[in-house]
Amino acid sequence: MNINKPITLWIVGWMGLRTAAAGDALAIKVLPKRVYPSIIYTLRLEAKDLELSKRYWSWTASGGEMLSDGEREVYWKSPSGRGQVRLAARAREAGSEAALEAQLEVEVEPPSLEGMVFIPTGGFTMGDRWTDTADPNFVPTEQNMSDKPAHSVRLEAFWIDRNKTTNRQYAGFLNDACAQGLIRINSEAAVGWHEGVEVPFYFFKVFPPRNRDGRRPRVIQAIYWDGREFRTREGMEEHPVMDVTWAGSRAFALHYGKRLPTEAEWEKAGRGPDRRKFPWGDTLPSKFHANINAYHGLDYVPVGSFSPIGDSPYGVADILGGFEWVNDWFDGNYYKENYHRLPFENPTGPEWGRDHTVRGIAVFTAVTGDVTGFQEPLTFRYQWVFEFKQGHLFAHGETGFRTALPQLIRPQPPQRQPPPPQLPVGDSRGSGKNP
Repeated sequence: MNINKPITLWIVGWMGLRTAAAGDALAIKVLPKRVYPSIIYTLRLEAKDLELSKRYWSWTASGGEMLSDGEREVYWKSPSGRGQVRLAARAREAGSEAALEAQLEVEVEPPSLEGMVFIPTGGFTMGDRWTDTADPNFVPTEQNMSDKPAHSVRLEAFWIDRNKTTNRQYAGFLNDACAQGLIRINSEAAVGWHEGVEVPFYFFKVFPPRNRDGRRPRVIQAIYWDGREFRTREGMEEHPVMDVTWAGSRAFALHYGKRLPTEAEWEKAGRGPDRRKFPWGDTLPSKFHANINAYHGLDYVPVGSFSPIGDSPYGVADILGGFEWVNDWFDGNYYKENYHRLPFENPTGPEWGRDHTVRGIAVFTAVTGDVTGFQEPLTFRYQWVFEFKQGHLFAHGETGFRTALPQLIRPQPPQRQPPPPQLPVGDSRGSGKNP
């Protein structure tokens, strides 16, 4: 499954001109502006006072791979390493020896690893191994069986964001994209291109459905458009961004040379290799571990608020408390139909589906140790099409995301860290205020 498909975000790079006629202006456009390794980009010719449609163009690149040719708009896959690449498009005038040419040099740079955590190569147990399906109170459904059976998975090393993407970060992306003319704004959403179709990236509001039986998800509206730029509501800058569609989260990731994590990557980052039930171990959560059990009402809190007590073995924060988009399509029978005693190798999920998967649990989810709940927080899988017909082309006030990368460089050995602070003595449920 290709998780690096092109994203349609246009930027202009005007070059020195080599044309058959004086005064003609010929340029190559590349999307997006920054070029990162092993991603498919769209190259497009643009001209002033020059008819391009009747010519056959030949494209070349000094690095990477040209995936198409002979058109004004082609696809190019960037090389796997850093360096400079010269892109060129050439054509001859009909009945003439005069040639038209445009060239553009681009710098391929590795994405930033700032704020990311390294997850080493290795195996782990994925899926629910805790629920007793023989319990007389257990009623199997498509939903509560979707994380069964537990199975072995082996993943190559990767990087994942320590924290969820924040409102501040996503507003910065929207402003960058808007300044380059990559998205347009309508009365309810920021809209961009995904695989040749215009789709919403971020919702400011969701209008009531036209049919009587329709439902609409709630949105938080932490980011708003003031007519000139996107702004974040005061006090919510470091809260996890919500109201983002799957396409909008993927657009953010690709804009910075990254991608969404697979389900397997998300789960390994959250639970580690030792089959634990929660990111921090097997002990039940308190208000200091995660934003669940409605400990803090139904509101979200700044990312990192539960570190280091609630972190995973790899130091990944806030895995529980709100949903997150992952790259995989959802299939409730995927684990069962693909089960084998041998480990899965870097699974990427089904080839298609009605909706993409969300992982995590809601902030109001009761995690109290009651065995009749049958919901394992780190293995719970969901798709919003169960509730909303819009599927992954809609946004929801409880769904955010974080980004991932394949291994680029090995991290330095970790410095010796002081022991984590002890929980305060007394009632762990507290008053509902932020820790």
